[in-house]
Amino acid sequence: AGLADSGAEDQLARYVGSHPMAGRERSGAIAARADLFDGRAWVVSPHPASDPAAVGAVRSLAADTGAAVVEMGPDEHDAAVAVVSHVPQVASTLVAGRLASVAPEALGLAGQGVRDVTRIAASDPVLWTQILAGNAPAIAGVLESLRDDLDRVIAALRALDAEPYVVPSSGMVVIQALLLSLL
Repeated sequence: AGLADSGAEDQLARYVGSHPMAGRERSGAIAARADLFDGRAWVVSPHPASDPAAVGAVRSLAADTGAAVVEMGPDEHDAAVAVVSHVPQVASTLVAGRLASVAPEALGLAGQGVRDVTRIAASDPVLWTQILAGNAPAIAGVLESLRDDLDRVIAALRALDAEPYVVPSSGMVVIQALLLSLL
């Protein structure tokens, strides 16, 4: 829409939305890897006015890097990356933020799971601010669903606290059912 609204309609046919679904928490030439795109999805999102030759050029570029080309429409793309990329980034950053005030002795107990969950929190915050702003509606919807899940877990934990000696308590049943439904 932005290019179409800019008065550059004659250039619109050359535009093909696309990006790789690969990256790392580090950036710059020193963090480069020759195999970064190998087997990783590269989304191509042509629009109705896209020139087939332009779409072909983008598909070829992605394939030449070793990526697996995935074609999808912009709305489908936005919904998908909100779930598999953007919300995990937000969650990782939130968990890492919780750890900032934790005592060093407690952090010393952290296992690989904490490292796995928080690794991507080290990603460039300026880049992620732009990414989140560009897909805000889709991300907000996923976060609202996640909040609902968290609210159910919190309520179940509160119920466990209220009935600590009842096994299985209603809180335990709710937590187990929620965890099983998410697997």
